[in-house]
Amino acid sequence: MLYDLIALILIGSSTWVYWDASGKGIGKQPSKKHFFNLSAGGWGASVLLVWVIALPAYLLKREGLITEAEANPISVKYRGIKAVVLALTGPVLMILIAFEP
Repeated sequence: MLYDLIALILIGSSTWVYWDASGKGIGKQPSKKHFFNLSAGGWGASVLLVWVIALPAYLLKREGLITEAEANPISVKYRGIKAVVLALTGPVLMILIAFEP
């Protein structure tokens, strides 16, 4: 039960971060060279894999990322399909971890 709740939180928050970042035009800026210069998919995957670090980092950096995106927005093709793929990747990872020998 607790495992399912944790998995739901991880998958839901990573999908939300991807959807929020891609919708606001947040993406990897070619001219920027810093640690938080990630694509929308990079943010979503980071939250899925290292939730405890990446979600707070995204939430803290979000306003600055939106400001950067307003000047240089990154458009994402097939946004809905990518969100579904990210949402389905989470359960697959959880199953692999749960049944690891």
